[in-house]
Parts: sequence; structure tokens; C-alpha cells
Amino acid sequence: MRSSNFAAARLFLERADELLRGDDDLSIKAREALRLLIAACEQGSASTLARLLPDRIDHDRT
Repeated sequence: MRSSNFAAARLFLERADELLRGDDDLSIKAREALRLLIAACEQGSASTLARLLPDRIDHDRT
């Protein structure tokens, strides 16, 4: 992702993180996922994103 695209997207990702205030499991996991996306994009590496997210996906949910 180009840095200019990420700079614009980051504002929305951080705002979404702020809006997820709940203590429920879904809100907690959503905040964690958003923070992982931000971290991966900051590094500018698709391989980092692929490495981080599979371990965080709850495969038991349908």
C-alpha cells in the first residue's frame, strides 16, 4: 500500500478503533484486528499482514 493511501486509510482505521468501546469479545477482537492492520500497513508489507492475521482468525465461528 502506498504511504499516501495508508495515511488516508489510517484515519478511518483509528476512528473505527475509537468507536469500538465495548467489553464484549467481538469488540475486543475487532480492536485487535484493526490494530494489527495498522501495524502491518505501517510496515508496508503484505507478507507481514499474511503472517499476523491467520493466527488471529477464529476458525470455529461460522
